[in-house]
Amino acid sequence: MKASHYLGYVHDNEPLDFIMKKFEALEEFKTQNKLRSELTEDQVEAMMKLTTSFSLEAAIMEEEHFNLSNDSQSSDSDVEEKEEEEWSEDEFWDSAQENETEDTPKKKERKKKAPVDKDSAATASRKSRPRQVNVDGFMYTVKKKQKVIDPTQPEYVRIPPLPIPRPWAKKIRPYSDPVVAEGSKYLEADIFDLDLTKLGGEFTAILMDPPWELPRSSVPGRTSPAQLSTLKITEDLIPVGFIFCWIEKELIPQAVEVMRKWKFIYVENFAWVKKSVNNRFVVDDYDFFRKSKLSLLIFRKDTNAPLELRHQRNPDVEFAFRQPHGNVLDDPKPDSAFELIETLLPTALYDPNAGRGKLLHLWAPKGATRKGWTSVHHTPKVK
Repeated sequence: MKASHYLGYVHDNEPLDFIMKKFEALEEFKTQNKLRSELTEDQVEAMMKLTTSFSLEAAIMEEEHFNLSNDSQSSDSDVEEKEEEEWSEDEFWDSAQENETEDTPKKKERKKKAPVDKDSAATASRKSRPRQVNVDGFMYTVKKKQKVIDPTQPEYVRIPPLPIPRPWAKKIRPYSDPVVAEGSKYLEADIFDLDLTKLGGEFTAILMDPPWELPRSSVPGRTSPAQLSTLKITEDLIPVGFIFCWIEKELIPQAVEVMRKWKFIYVENFAWVKKSVNNRFVVDDYDFFRKSKLSLLIFRKDTNAPLELRHQRNPDVEFAFRQPHGNVLDDPKPDSAFELIETLLPTALYDPNAGRGKLLHLWAPKGATRKGWTSVHHTPKVK
């Protein structure tokens, strides 16, 4: 099919100014060629190529010559291809060496753009696409070349020559040695083989956060209630006070039995309701109800020894977001648990005269320290 058959064809989104320019070009073509009769087929094809070369930008700028050359169109496509050009490793480093020897080019002054009619704003996105006219006079939209990145291969980025522009720089905090909390003690050991009394003894509170081995699951490094019961929680370790234990709800009966063996009785619980993105509750699978919370069971030593407490200072529930934990077996717990314990037991806090506190944290996160706490990070022995 010949291009002459499409003379006067109008696109659906073509603006009115663009259409009127076609009629003006037709009259100008007849005047220049001194035509009085109907156009021949060759003249129609020439007219078709002429009228399909207009752009809205040319209409706005009121240019007298509307024929766009193929060189100008191909140059636009070349620019876009250079923007998405992929570099080989040799080309990348050769280019980087050239940039080091060249002076920084001066910034070019920006030319003011001609004002654009508000009526043409709807077609701005369409006009920003490069277009090409083939030999038959048809206009095609050229899609921008998409760069495909292979995540398994290194990606090369051309760094601008010195001085590096400010948008390329990212300010980072200078390195400083980790600050050790006052009155804190931290060690890494196998908790099941550790003599806990050598940590100081006479603790008022023990916070346990073992990675529990749930029923019908077998994950290396997790702890079962039977393993927990092998710990030696003696009178010398905690003569009076509380044990706070994070526990999954399916293991609550077994945990209560273990605490009874150590002469601790259940008195209270604290619940962490887990939240996720978009402020939604976390829902994990379970046999009956789905799980959205984790319980911190509180057990008190079964003794008549007096102990100063601060009651009614904290709520029994915390709505907090689940934090990403990487290679850690369990979710990091909210700091509100520490605040709850420290508020409830004021005499267990850091004592400057003694140089220590009476708070013990078992299965603490790696590197975690807190004022007045003795933290033990569990590192199982390799058998």
